[in-house]
Amino acid sequence: MIRLASIHRGDDGVALLPLEALGETHALRPAMARTLRKFYGLDTVPQSARRHAALFDEALDAALAAHPDLRRMSGQLWHCKTQTQNTRCQDPWLGALLARHGLRRWQAQSWSMTHCASGLALLHYLRRAPSAAPALLLTGEKSFHPATSRLSMGALGELPLVGVLREDAAGWRIADSAVRHLPAFYPSAAHLPEALAKEQQRIFPQALQRFLADFLAGREAPDRVLPYNLNRPLLSQLALGFGWGERMRLDTLASHGHLFCSDVFLSFSCFPPAPSETRVLLFAAGMGLTLAAVWLERGDSPTAR
Repeated sequence: MIRLASIHRGDDGVALLPLEALGETHALRPAMARTLRKFYGLDTVPQSARRHAALFDEALDAALAAHPDLRRMSGQLWHCKTQTQNTRCQDPWLGALLARHGLRRWQAQSWSMTHCASGLALLHYLRRAPSAAPALLLTGEKSFHPATSRLSMGALGELPLVGVLREDAAGWRIADSAVRHLPAFYPSAAHLPEALAKEQQRIFPQALQRFLADFLAGREAPDRVLPYNLNRPLLSQLALGFGWGERMRLDTLASHGHLFCSDVFLSFSCFPPAPSETRVLLFAAGMGLTLAAVWLERGDSPTAR
């Protein structure tokens, strides 16, 4: 069974900018900044000074320092992207990344179409895939245009992370996972007909609650719950309804906010579960609507960091 062995961040060149500094990059007006701070709990957003092609170098260096044998193995490197990186499809930057880091036997590809649920949707795919080869999961993007970097409930930030997934290492077993797609709402709310956009807004909380209830049915309660960093009022409502209390951690929401596919992995790396915590629920929602959940169970000799 595949395991999440470790997660590594690329913090070099990353600055946490106050919302008032995002006027140019996110077209964030002062009134909107005040709304995000007051109602959604967002204070700062990370922005990276690195160009897109070099965004993952530091995090990948750290992953390979922790797992140096990966260079001698064959594996799959996946970049989990949302809707923004299609503009670089003509540039073989993933192949160049493999070459720079000595991963000569590895293949690279992008994983998309599930937007901000892409990271967890990839874990769902890898759990069910027949291959036992190790995998590197890359999450993080450049918020280069307000059309994709500003949401009504948040502002998207830039923070690269690399997750190491392998069967032969200690870590967190991906014991179960699920993905549910609501195809009627595939376009973003801004591009839906007004009536359908209102319907999406109405049913989304119910759809997410039902999805999680179905996924958790018959299980013991999770020791730790790590959601994506978007819409604090909704997340608080879910925590109340499921009785999670302080087991649901939103520690990175105010400082980092929503990071495309990186939110959940950032929270896991910043605040690893205590030794007594053996069951972890991860969940996220992506534009589309796509809902994804992953159930982790601690392995025999955990090394998650």
